Amino acid sequence: MKKGMKRIIATCVSATMLFGAVPATAMAKDGEDIQLPFVGAVELEKDAGNVQTQHGTLTYRYKSENKTIETDYTAVDLSITTWTSGWYYCNYNKIFDDRIEVNGDVTLLVGKTTYFNKGIHVGPGSSLKIYAVDDYAYVQIFRDDLEDGQAGIGGNENEVNGAITIYSGSFNIDAGTGAAAIGTGAFEEGVVSTTAPGKIVIDADTYCSLNATGGEDGGAGIGGGRYSNSGEISITGAAVTAAGKGGAAGIGGGLGGSCGKISVAATDRRFTVTSEDGAAGIGNGAGVSPVYSDGETVIEISDKAEMTIRTENGAGGKALLCNADEDATTLSDAAIMIYPDARISKIIDENTTEITRDVLDCALNESVVIEQCSHNHQSVVDLGNGYHAKACPDCRATFDEEEHAKGIPGKCFVCGSGFDALVESRNVVFSGKLNLRYEVKVTEELKNNADAVAKFEQSYTNDAGEEVIVKTTTVPRSRWKDAGDGKVWIDCELSAPEYSDNIVLTIKDSVDGSELFLSNKDSNGTYGMYSNNTSTYTAYNYANNMMNDSSASSEMRKLAEMFDAYGRAAQRRFAHGNVSGSNRFPEEVQNLTVTEEMKETYGVKTSGTKPAGVKGASIRVDFDSDNTLRITFNLDGTRSADQYKFYLNGNEYDAEEVGTNRYAIYKSNIAAPNLSCDYVFAISDGTDTYKVTASVLSYTLFAIEDDSKPEMQLLGKALYCYSQAADAFFGVNTNSTNAKQSGDGNLAGPGDTSY
Repeated sequence: MKKGMKRIIATCVSATMLFGAVPATAMAKDGEDIQLPFVGAVELEKDAGNVQTQHGTLTYRYKSENKTIETDYTAVDLSITTWTSGWYYCNYNKIFDDRIEVNGDVTLLVGKTTYFNKGIHVGPGSSLKIYAVDDYAYVQIFRDDLEDGQAGIGGNENEVNGAITIYSGSFNIDAGTGAAAIGTGAFEEGVVSTTAPGKIVIDADTYCSLNATGGEDGGAGIGGGRYSNSGEISITGAAVTAAGKGGAAGIGGGLGGSCGKISVAATDRRFTVTSEDGAAGIGNGAGVSPVYSDGETVIEISDKAEMTIRTENGAGGKALLCNADEDATTLSDAAIMIYPDARISKIIDENTTEITRDVLDCALNESVVIEQCSHNHQSVVDLGNGYHAKACPDCRATFDEEEHAKGIPGKCFVCGSGFDALVESRNVVFSGKLNLRYEVKVTEELKNNADAVAKFEQSYTNDAGEEVIVKTTTVPRSRWKDAGDGKVWIDCELSAPEYSDNIVLTIKDSVDGSELFLSNKDSNGTYGMYSNNTSTYTAYNYANNMMNDSSASSEMRKLAEMFDAYGRAAQRRFAHGNVSGSNRFPEEVQNLTVTEEMKETYGVKTSGTKPAGVKGASIRVDFDSDNTLRITFNLDGTRSADQYKFYLNGNEYDAEEVGTNRYAIYKSNIAAPNLSCDYVFAISDGTDTYKVTASVLSYTLFAIEDDSKPEMQLLGKALYCYSQAADAFFGVNTNSTNAKQSGDGNLAGPGDTSY
């Protein structure tokens, strides 16, 4: 029962943090145990994923257009972790906890947010193509869950990648230590692959956003892992941010590895490549100096490509192809082909821009011509009024004025003038732990500052007009989520009763450091400073703005309306915040009654034979920040608890002792679109098994029918309607016996840009 004790401690700590300044009656956020009936016998079984091979028409996005194909495809389920040749359609928000194995030629169509926690293995001889249903379907692979040496998408340790092609969607891809985010795995020194890496192709438009960060200790963003060459890489159209780590190129070879042919075309200024420790921005990793044949084109930058190539603290290599130890003057003119319309800036650090031979005479933008002096670098001077100038610190030659570059709105990425962070939108993420999310565009300096923190101060005004501080939360930089295009997501966790709490965001350069300049942008595109450098918002603001946003979908407006009802009902039930004005509720909520159809669909189902000594079970929902469904099995004390085993969805579970002869199983972190999903709780003595199948909505049916507790009844009604609206918005099948669990991925509603 060790897990149970940990939960007791965690719950107590959480309650104290959340409600330290609230009356004791508001601290409990539990439902009330309801005893369950008992019916006939069914054998215990584990809920298995449902493999659905279908034939139909799929719609996908390519080059800003919707395309269709009629084909056989597999509807992806969490249980399917080996994909063979064919189409795979992932149309629900999902979190894969196992590494996906691609065997053959696979095409993945992403319809919702999908987390591949351990990445996608595409080894030699296999291929993966990825399309998205729309431009914002999102794929995330976090570094923390990948094993050392494994590419986010590509090879395993000591293995090159198969062919990988991306056509549309939004991607945030990390890598295991030493591996490429997209490309080969990390190699041990001296190990050489007998197979060439497969070609990596990004063939998209600027709506396709790709953020690829190589693994620490030698992994490229796109290309090779440590001691590995990259294969051919072709990038067209997409907005790309690629970072090489520990001597790897941003795009190209890993540490000690060279690049294959790399071509870039039709990109925009969101194309940013970073290298460090002697590697080229695009090209070779540190420590290699291969000889290129006359006439061989290795790097080709063409067709109005615009990019910024950064090297870490002046320690990087050349912008293109060469690492720090390689002499660019020995290369043939054909090795690097840059078309006249291409514009490339190499930034050594935030104050120095170096235009070198391998980027020819390309300037930061068309209005500037760099005049060469006898020295090899220029500094940048802020002239004020939106302009800066380049000057040589040695001979003091000053070159043309230039308007501040707006790589980061509000902050010039050349001279550093302007704001540190821009709040672009705020929204609610309807995951297991409700999150109020700030989408913030940040400078490279802030993004790379590991000591930076975001501080949330949470408070409400009670019925007496007094401000009550609920808690202050510090979110370190390591917990900000990279959203691509220079943006981060900073989340503040909330419980339902904290629906209208004021959440005040401040960003600091360290825990005890200075507050940073925080800005916003109005509907006219004008940038302004927040007073006191703070941004204040509430989940209540979000719901009401979405309800009144004519551009939002009808499903989103309905979800916002029912989220508002649920939040206010939770406030009333737990006496949190100002509840005097929380009397208006939609008729749909007020008039809800339980029907036989609702009971058939969502009612508790008990089955099996109760083992000796088991009296029965009860159901409860804890309305804390993680929406927890609890089933408690009640024993008569004639047998020890050690004589039983407990199960959740067929997996053995370490139940928590919650009272004398009472043992609970918790299903925690139930997201909004999963409130209607059934979970299977069971107790067995090895001979007999008693099983309870229930969802959060099962509990709401009991609450709705109990008119002796009007506030709990109202909360049950509001929660039921909120669940139905979430199912409609997230595309969940509301038949609980076939419900598709969408997982706790990026379940965010649209961003609210009103200020």
